[in-house]
Amino acid sequence: MSLLILECTPEEDNYREGLILEEFLGITDPKLTEFVEIRDDQDLLDVLEDERYLEDFEIIHLSGHGVVEDDIGAFLLPDGEEMYPEDFPEFCFAGKTVSLSACQLGRVQAFCDPLADQTDVKNIIAPQREVEFIDAAVWFVNFYYFLLMHRTRVTTAFDKTQDHLEGKVHGAFRLWQYE
Repeated sequence: MSLLILECTPEEDNYREGLILEEFLGITDPKLTEFVEIRDDQDLLDVLEDERYLEDFEIIHLSGHGVVEDDIGAFLLPDGEEMYPEDFPEFCFAGKTVSLSACQLGRVQAFCDPLADQTDVKNIIAPQREVEFIDAAVWFVNFYYFLLMHRTRVTTAFDKTQDHLEGKVHGAFRLWQYE
């Protein structure tokens, strides 16, 4: 199992969760993860439209910011551009697990369901509330530890992480499953 980390947080942000995940998980096994810095929508689309490149990854982690207005969610890119579900390439996440480390996107069915329809994603994990950088980093390090190091299923890794960190981190992470 392998993980692609797409760091979509602006460079001026002092804390970049995707970079922390890459550093930490790379210590355990450098072959498990790959890190790509995203600056704008074209960088992201270049990666997501490269089917041959994405074949190597079962999990895609998008580290960035989420915005929600009137129950409509968008993934915010470093240049301020908003990506809505219909902006993602069709079938780019087919059969994959996608972690959206972006505030509130896990509570917005109007984001997750259309993203699943557009991309054919298998699972989406995202916080339902505002989440501090450190809480997201701790949560996802634990999740990927169970998933990659112990080779558990996504649902098992999610449940173990939730149980292990209950009351210790904020964000109310949610697992959306599509089949």
